[in-house]
Amino acid sequence: MPPQQTTITSTTNNNKTVSPYIEKVCAFVKNPDFQSFRQEYLRSWSDIEMLFLYLTTADMIMVQFQNRYGSEISSSKLHDALKIVFATSTLRKKAVDVFRERQIANDPHIMAPPPLPVSNQENNNNLRRLPSYVFH
Repeated sequence: MPPQQTTITSTTNNNKTVSPYIEKVCAFVKNPDFQSFRQEYLRSWSDIEMLFLYLTTADMIMVQFQNRYGSEISSSKLHDALKIVFATSTLRKKAVDVFRERQIANDPHIMAPPPLPVSNQENNNNLRRLPSYVFH
């Protein structure tokens, strides 16, 4: 899935400026499940970056599963696939590489690493097509 730019728009309603984006953020941060998750797991910027790494990887797994099997992946299979990716050093490295590529694509001010040799670029595509054992 390509990176998207978030636009915060506002509308005036009865002399009150309303931003649907900010309204959703407020509802999200007031959600008790999110508050509990944040208190337990999001203590630093590193934790937040790790969350986005997992979200990016989970999104990729869900898309690949849908493409391969024509159905939505179950929560338990997604859980197992994430465990396999992050427990396997080569897949974990590739997940981080894909995440970094998306960061660079979203923020042109981040310095891009030097180009990889051709053989490594080909290997870097392996995560985009995860091995079948990840899904079982």
